[in-house]
Amino acid sequence: MINRNVIKSKKSTVNLTGPSPALVSLFIIKRLMQQGFRTTSYKLRFKKDVADNFNHMSTTKYIPALRYKWLTPLYDFSLNLTMPENKIKKALIAAAYIPSKAKVLDFGCGTATLTIMVKELYPDAKVTGIDVDKEILNKAIKKVKEKKLDIFLLDYDGSQLPFQDKAFERILSCLVFHHLDTDTKRKVLAEAFRVLGNKGELFIADFGRSKSWLQRTQFNLIRGLDGYKSTDANAKGLLPELMKEAGFENVSIQKYFRTVFGEVQIIGGEKI
Repeated sequence: MINRNVIKSKKSTVNLTGPSPALVSLFIIKRLMQQGFRTTSYKLRFKKDVADNFNHMSTTKYIPALRYKWLTPLYDFSLNLTMPENKIKKALIAAAYIPSKAKVLDFGCGTATLTIMVKELYPDAKVTGIDVDKEILNKAIKKVKEKKLDIFLLDYDGSQLPFQDKAFERILSCLVFHHLDTDTKRKVLAEAFRVLGNKGELFIADFGRSKSWLQRTQFNLIRGLDGYKSTDANAKGLLPELMKEAGFENVSIQKYFRTVFGEVQIIGGEKI
């Protein structure tokens, strides 16, 4: 059964989910009109007693998964249309070598596609998904409920992760970090290091600097449309260095995928 202990939060300035919305909109709008999509909203349910434990969190603003709230119900459709989502997420999970009964966090879980994949592949794992966007978590709750899976979904404010030190063995994140400016990336990585146990591992799938001129050019199109600040470290290939700065060791690019938006790399690091 779905765990409905969804933590109510204020809003955050960071977008933790999905591909860049500007180009996504160009790809999907004609298809959406052809298929006659209608938006549907779902209400998140909150437990006040749990939410009160995190009332210290600050008030900020967040950007919806596809930048505009009316596009949120179309998130899964747009991602499947524009990215090799299934291949990337399967490779990300495979790279993580998730141990039996491990505690796993999906950071920026969005509609919980990756979260669900982890739980289905590792039924004895304790899987948690976290995101700043309540609208996108509406879809996550619906999907998890339909699958009848025991997954813990949290909505938080984008600041300090609401977990104790050393709470997880694995943290996964897919197509999230290019939405965060460099300072925010550093803060998130420091928090990830804090909540990972000893010998815990972090695996990130996100855009990086490609050796291919064409892939770099394609990614620069996104940067021009979505802003250069949040994508700067990705374009310069700095994510591995930022992970090392946060304390991670044995950091390496383990696999890459060429996409219409640029090169997506899977980067892993370990907390020794």
